[in-house]
Amino acid sequence: MNLAPLPITFEATIPKSYLDSMGHMNVMWYTHLFSQAMGGLFKLIGMDRHYFETHQAGSFALAQHFIYRKEVRVGEHVILRSRVLGRSEKRFHVMSFMTKDENTLAATG
Repeated sequence: MNLAPLPITFEATIPKSYLDSMGHMNVMWYTHLFSQAMGGLFKLIGMDRHYFETHQAGSFALAQHFIYRKEVRVGEHVILRSRVLGRSEKRFHVMSFMTKDENTLAATG
């Protein structure tokens, strides 16, 4: 699947502090990264802090579903891209993808 046409909504390099006691990136950090991507998407569509304050509104995640295809390791740079699949007056249906930046794979193993 070619994700390049989708906007980049967040990027990060994985720090050692994201590891759990078994040396894997803890699940809470995947959730954190996707949450940051959602914030990036909101900014792209004009739903920034000013929007929320002006409209006396907020947002929350009603449901989240993750599929883990590959492990993310310390030092790898990840790119998150998001796409709005549908929306209504009060809801967005969004799909986000996290991929490893190919430029950092050779350096990290």
